[in-house]
Amino acid sequence: MSFKRKLTTGAISATLGLALITGGTWAAFNDVENADASVEAGTLNLDLEKVGNQPFTFEVSNLKPGDSMERKIKFVNSGSLAIKEVLMAIEEVEFTDYIPMDESDAGGKDLDTWNENDVLEFLDQFKVSVMQVGAEGGTNYPVDIIPESAEITLKDFYLASGSVAGDSSKPASQEEINQARSKVWNTVDNRYIDAESNRINGSSVQNVNYAGVPVDPTDIDILKVKIEFMDNDERNPDGSFVQNKFQGDRADIVISFEATQWDGQEITDEDLNDDGYIESNEKAHNGEY
Repeated sequence: MSFKRKLTTGAISATLGLALITGGTWAAFNDVENADASVEAGTLNLDLEKVGNQPFTFEVSNLKPGDSMERKIKFVNSGSLAIKEVLMAIEEVEFTDYIPMDESDAGGKDLDTWNENDVLEFLDQFKVSVMQVGAEGGTNYPVDIIPESAEITLKDFYLASGSVAGDSSKPASQEEINQARSKVWNTVDNRYIDAESNRINGSSVQNVNYAGVPVDPTDIDILKVKIEFMDNDERNPDGSFVQNKFQGDRADIVISFEATQWDGQEITDEDLNDDGYIESNEKAHNGEY
C-alpha cells in the first residue's frame, strides 16, 4: 500500500472518530411524573310531579260549555345542573270528529254538525284563562303570565307554539300562525317568552338565586294552568246552538316541557370543591357572571 493510500485511510478514520465523539450523548438523571385527567358531564333532569292528590294532566271527558279545569304542575330538578328555563309548547294535536257508532242511526254521518269540524275550530272553544308561574308562593310570586282577563285559546297557544325540534307543521297558513303569535306574545308577560323558539317559560325568573330550577339552593316551581270550555250562546238560524256541532269531539294534545341549561362558563378554582366537582353549576346564573 502506498503512502498516499495510507494517508487517505487515516484521514477517513479520523473523520469518523470525530463524528462519533460529536454525535454521542451523555447520561443524565431523569424523573417522569404523570398527571391524571378526567372529565364527567353533569346531568340535566327535569321531573314533572303532581301537587297533592290532584293529577297534573288534563285527561278529562264529558265536558260541557262553561266547565273549567285547573291543574298544578310541579317542576323538580333531579339532576346535578341548574335548570335555566322550562320551555312549554303544544307539540301536536290529534283531533277526532265524533261520529255515532251506530251507522244505522246516522248513516255514518256526523250528527253533531252541519259541516265537518276541524282541530282549530274545536281548540278555539277552550280558553287558557290562567297560566301562573310560581304558584308555590314566595317573594314577588305567583305571577300571572297569562291573566284571567286575556282571551287566549288553545288554538292560539297551539299555533303560536314552536316545537322542541323546530317549528312543526300545523294545519294553518303562515299568516294565521303569525297572527296567533302576535296575539299570544302581546298578552304574555314578556319576561316569560323565549322569542327564539316561540315558547313560554314556565319557571321563575325574578329572584336571582332562585331563577329557573336550581339545585342549590333546593327549589321547586309550580305552574298553575286553568282551561275553560267557553259557553257560547250563539244560535243557528233554526234556533240550535252553534256549539252543538262540537258534541262528542275529542282532541289529544301533547304538551312538551323542555329544561335548558345555563350558558357555559370558564371554570376557576373558586367554582370547584376539593374533589374537583363544579359546585357553581348547581346555582342559577352560573354562566353569566
